Amino acid sequence: MPTRNMRRRRLGKALEELRQATGRTPEDVAEACGWHPKKIIRWEAGDVIKPMLSGASGGILDLLDELGVHDQAERDRIAQLVADARQPDWWDRDEYQPALTPGFITHLRSEDEAAEIRTWEPRLIPGLLQCRSYMEAQIDVYEDTAPEKREALIALRLERQRRLLRGEHKLESLWAIIDEAAIRRLVGGVPVMREQIAHLIECSWLPNVQVLVSPFKSGAMRASEPFTIFSSRVPTDPETVNVELLTQTNAWFDDPQQVASYSNLFIATTRAALDREKTRELLKGWMGELGG
Repeated sequence: MPTRNMRRRRLGKALEELRQATGRTPEDVAEACGWHPKKIIRWEAGDVIKPMLSGASGGILDLLDELGVHDQAERDRIAQLVADARQPDWWDRDEYQPALTPGFITHLRSEDEAAEIRTWEPRLIPGLLQCRSYMEAQIDVYEDTAPEKREALIALRLERQRRLLRGEHKLESLWAIIDEAAIRRLVGGVPVMREQIAHLIECSWLPNVQVLVSPFKSGAMRASEPFTIFSSRVPTDPETVNVELLTQTNAWFDDPQQVASYSNLFIATTRAALDREKTRELLKGWMGELGG
């Protein structure tokens, strides 16, 4: 199922089209209904978390009456969109709550709405490609992580992998460019890294996954911080970029010029990386050095 954010926007678009078909402005309709204009503007923008079909203060059925939408099939269609928009997202389950922050929810929503994800990771294996033991070792670096948060982070990461790589919400493509330093860093020790490298090789054979390593011999890299580009399943939605910063909250961009800059940076990073076959050779060679 699309994210609740996408479902709200779908409802908003349907309401906007019905209003526009009458030739009326949001202000005209709001005045006729006795509402503040912002109410309709928010509905059409998909800003209402749980839109109401009816209520004491006026609901969407009242709006349909004002717009002259009396066809029962059309009213049923809108009612279904309202019901869909009220459904929670998969990460709203209680077991995940200890790990959720507003920034993390933004990231989860961007992942779930994406058709394609392109990510550059100079320090760690990307979360969507980590095996469980690597996740545990990486999370345990932060000694103050509460046990319930630790388990929630692991459960979330495993579910993200299932949905986006192999499940019902599978990405069209995941491009992961990983610096060789991240491959050779012994997170969790040798046994963990053997398991992780084997997992990475396995993931590289998935039809929707491209795993490429940027080798040491490629020299200095322009991209010093990890970043991810999300391309939505909805063609009219803008691409977004998430840059992971060490000193402050992650930065998000959707300005076309900034997105284009990071897209060009990703292209340059891809050109400096090994191709799929040479990446697998490097990974298998490192497995051999680790005794696997």
